Amino acid sequence: MSVLRRYWMVGLGFPRLTSARATLADKANTEYALSNLPIERLYDWEAVLETGFNVEQKENKNRSAHRSHVRRFVNWCFENGILINPAILTQKQKRIPEQPQAVGKRPKLRPNDIDFSKFALAEKDLTADQAQLLKTYGDYLEKTRQRQRRQKSIRDTTSSMRQRAVRKFWGFLHNQRGIPKEGLTFDSIIGLADFQDQVATDQVIDDFEDLALEYADFMAARGCVNRTISSDLVSLTRLCQYQYRGQYLNKHGNDIPLMGRLRELINYYEELSSNELAAIPLELKWLDLPHVINHVTLPAFRWTEHRTATWSKRSDTKIADDFANAIMFAVFTLMPPRRSGEWCRAKIAMACDLKSRPDDLREGEWIWPLPSDRRSQDEIKFSYLTRQYVHVDPQTGEKFGPYLGTMPPADRYLERVPMWFKDTPPRAAKSGDSHRYQRITILNRQVYQGKTLYDFLEAYLMGYWRDKRGNWVSLGRSLERPHEKFKYHELRSSLLKIEEASGEQPAGWFFLGRKSGKAIRIGDFGTKFALAFNRMTMHAQLGRRYMNPHLMRSVYAVYMIENSSSLAELKSLATAMGHTMETLERIYDKRRPDQKMRLIEVKVQKTIDDICGASTTWDLQGKSE
Repeated sequence: MSVLRRYWMVGLGFPRLTSARATLADKANTEYALSNLPIERLYDWEAVLETGFNVEQKENKNRSAHRSHVRRFVNWCFENGILINPAILTQKQKRIPEQPQAVGKRPKLRPNDIDFSKFALAEKDLTADQAQLLKTYGDYLEKTRQRQRRQKSIRDTTSSMRQRAVRKFWGFLHNQRGIPKEGLTFDSIIGLADFQDQVATDQVIDDFEDLALEYADFMAARGCVNRTISSDLVSLTRLCQYQYRGQYLNKHGNDIPLMGRLRELINYYEELSSNELAAIPLELKWLDLPHVINHVTLPAFRWTEHRTATWSKRSDTKIADDFANAIMFAVFTLMPPRRSGEWCRAKIAMACDLKSRPDDLREGEWIWPLPSDRRSQDEIKFSYLTRQYVHVDPQTGEKFGPYLGTMPPADRYLERVPMWFKDTPPRAAKSGDSHRYQRITILNRQVYQGKTLYDFLEAYLMGYWRDKRGNWVSLGRSLERPHEKFKYHELRSSLLKIEEASGEQPAGWFFLGRKSGKAIRIGDFGTKFALAFNRMTMHAQLGRRYMNPHLMRSVYAVYMIENSSSLAELKSLATAMGHTMETLERIYDKRRPDQKMRLIEVKVQKTIDDICGASTTWDLQGKSE
């Protein structure tokens, strides 16, 4: 115990002992920490113990006895099955599982195979005037200060959705009504009329209603659900405000005559959508979080091995893509899942200023800092991954540190540990207006053969040392080669492709396309998630299962609502997922009716049993009299 108290815990980052001999306070702090630390922290006991020796300036000749004490304790844990001996895992070659015979595509959800994007005008098909119109419209929506705009600005991703809706209506007018592309303007969708001219205003309203209804019938005939039609019409509300900018006083433009008819149509299709069947059948929804983790997330890390099932070597590019897939599943299942757009557009700093090195950074410690221009208008729109050192209470999990804006209290026994965060400004999240600046912790845990999620994350970003058997150590663990048999392999860097025009590497996107080597589009990110998920379920012989990042949020909400014991926990979950409590219950609560009634059924059953039990006792007493 004295070795753990004086050296091992100091190596973990706990404070040093206050004197040469442990005081009662030191013993109480040690018992408090050891009772709350997971036993798996002993896997790295040798490196941690060496760090503690260095901090305490222990002479090399006096270290071997202390090592032997801890080694005997760890071996005892191996022998009794408390810990898995990692030496067993390094004695055999490692390879990925056999590929399923037929992976196929993800489950079909609609009655036909029509791609609605083909009816929209592509950006390359726009004329110069139309491209300029959309650019001016985008500036009107995104710029912080914009004259004649009553509402606040929107994020660039939301702006692109509004512009895409315009291109969809233009494509409909061109392909179905036969209007030449050169004649398509905003007036073709939202006509202009003087408010004082009632006849012209009524004509503009009737023309728009005919267009909206014809467009809705066209989309519905091809299997489009009413919610999508309603969303397309909602996207036109900002275009209506743009067309009549400077001519209305209401914040939402409700005093524009055409806006009233547009909102009536939106409400109509929203009401229809509430009565239609779900786009995804219930039998295809896999709303069981433990099964998803055990059959998809954790097995996904097995696919990061360096050899195929037939012992062929795999390229670093394929290995890197499987590392990315495993990390992608982990951030959506092993922690409260955020919206897919935040992870799709997440970035990492590609350089740092050495002058900004934290003063409290100790020898042998390293961080992955935020970029120096983090507060610029260009970078404030993205989330950034960063590695920082914080002080953590081993029991309550409270975190303190300069990065979090809090100083560690002197009267608490805290552990100093490195943690990965997703630095998320308000403009990088859809819910940024309500939740403000969020520093989201990427939770760490063991996922595969004694390695943690942080090991895989750091190996993906920095590369790793690997031997012929497939044993590897990330650069986050060791910058030096562990043994002469180990060779360095790049992972994320192997996916990057140099820009031919400038000769520079693309921006530091966290997730990259395996073929393109560039950032993944939001729509393609969901497809990538669904196809990788389908491959894992087919391999587990569970049949085809549909899953996307948005549905994964429902999976998390269903499980946590079922198993949370207090309203405070659910409010904390809503904040961690980046929305409100109302949204958690209204959108993400996908429990079946029997699940929703389970709690009251148990309560009623217990109440009735108590009543009937009391009545039976009274009846028996009456008979006995």
